[in-house]
Amino acid sequence: MGYTVNISHTIEHPWCVMWDFTTVLHQEESSGLQEFYYVGAFFSWTNKLIWSRTDRALHNGFWYDMFDFTYVTYQAHSLLDHTPIILDFPNCLRPKRHSYSDAQFKDIVKHTLDKCPQGPALQVLKHFLCNIRNPLNLFNTNKFADIYAQQGRVREALMQIQTQLQGDPFNNELLHQEDIRRQHYVTITHSAIALMK
Repeated sequence: MGYTVNISHTIEHPWCVMWDFTTVLHQEESSGLQEFYYVGAFFSWTNKLIWSRTDRALHNGFWYDMFDFTYVTYQAHSLLDHTPIILDFPNCLRPKRHSYSDAQFKDIVKHTLDKCPQGPALQVLKHFLCNIRNPLNLFNTNKFADIYAQQGRVREALMQIQTQLQGDPFNNELLHQEDIRRQHYVTITHSAIALMK
């Protein structure tokens, strides 16, 4: 935390940090950092016996002045011991990771970048993110809809059980269901990966 506090006093531009702080975090008041508004799981780490909130997403005042519409989502931990933290820009871009290596994806990105007006970098970025959303949604729907719809349903079922486990972490029936759904999610994810190769 000390390093983060030092940085927070020297950078006069918007910035944020997401990290496993491993200690209870109450120094943000004096550091000039604020925790993002968040939705989702409260606990951010578990070894299935201990549950704690060690992972945090913080931003400085400059970030809030420019991106006050952003928030973070603490997701169910899925196959990890840490909860993934997603920085969310509503109404903007959410690309699918598998798309990056596809030639058509690269063409869409290049075409959208070419249409961006000149100006300050953050305004250009905002314009780019807002204008690329529809073409990428269409690209993903046409190319990967079936397998990813299945994977999404299985992942949602796993996350529902994991959300219930956060309220009752020692429930043996929920632990058993979580193991079954986790294995199903792993199986369908391997199928999705094989499809991309």
